[in-house]
Amino acid sequence: MTDLRSLKTLLAVVEYGSIHLAARALFVSHSTASRQIKTFEEHYGTTLFDRSASGVVPTGQGLALADFARRMIAESELLSDSFGNYSRASRPSLSSPAPGSARPSSPTPSTMS
Repeated sequence: MTDLRSLKTLLAVVEYGSIHLAARALFVSHSTASRQIKTFEEHYGTTLFDRSASGVVPTGQGLALADFARRMIAESELLSDSFGNYSRASRPSLSSPAPGSARPSSPTPSTMS
């Protein structure tokens, strides 16, 4: 299962060219970021980054997964925004009764005998 945090880690590694720098930028440990990349590589059965002493460079497959990650993160943000808009639009206000319901009337002095 691919989660958004792992996709964000992948994008940070592509951007920074370093697992260490990506981990620092995301406030996760180096081992966590490295494990997330390794999990992707094992899941897809391919190398996503060429590693060297000077950093990492995405392979063609790594770039393809980065493009997918950008789209998934953007779609997730759109979905979150639409839920927020839906919630605000459909939430009944406290000053008016919900459609189809009558607000109970308060007792008046003439009806309290």
